[in-house]
Amino acid sequence: MTTPRSNPETPKPQRTNTRRRLSLTTSPSSPACKPRRHNNEKDKSKWSIPTLTKPTVIIGSSNISNIPFLHPDTQAESYPGARIQHINTLLSKITPTTIPKNVLFHVGLNNKQESGESIHRRMLELLKLAKSKFPSATLYATQIPSSKELQLAEPHLVNNLQKFNSLLYHKPSTNAHTIPRFNGVVNVISDNIHWMSPTAKNLLNFLFSTIFDMGGLIQN
Repeated sequence: MTTPRSNPETPKPQRTNTRRRLSLTTSPSSPACKPRRHNNEKDKSKWSIPTLTKPTVIIGSSNISNIPFLHPDTQAESYPGARIQHINTLLSKITPTTIPKNVLFHVGLNNKQESGESIHRRMLELLKLAKSKFPSATLYATQIPSSKELQLAEPHLVNNLQKFNSLLYHKPSTNAHTIPRFNGVVNVISDNIHWMSPTAKNLLNFLFSTIFDMGGLIQN
């Protein structure tokens, strides 16, 4: 798969067409339209991926659960403390399915103690496995945004994430599209890591808008 090339610092301008993009502008009333936050297990082997029933699936770590609401066609599974290798293990347990048409992975922040090269290698392994589990889906991997607070407190860890972001963009997976970097403000709570709800909403809107411009997330 050839990853669409755009400036990693700036997303492509939105196209004008007749397709309807998935939107977060109206809050759904159904509880099912919120991300599912799984237990913060010390033993990560206790985790599992529930039945996937929606055409768009987001899988990631705890920040996913801060998204205030989702489009009804989207299912989000949040695993607090998850590293890329934990999501890899989760995927290895499931039977291949053709139900999701778009699968987005937002994970890697908890790998920040590793080198950028190591994080990148783990992500490529995850996306290779994911393609075998979701053969009909278009896969997307996100670069990892970090807060200014984390940059000031632990610059060496942010350097690892920035190196990963650069590698994921310039040496993308052949199985997935790389989402350009989110350049909005990343507001976090006191731990410098977990997004505030408005940041989660803005970032998801950015991801959906970008994927739409790549030709995905079409609402019938």
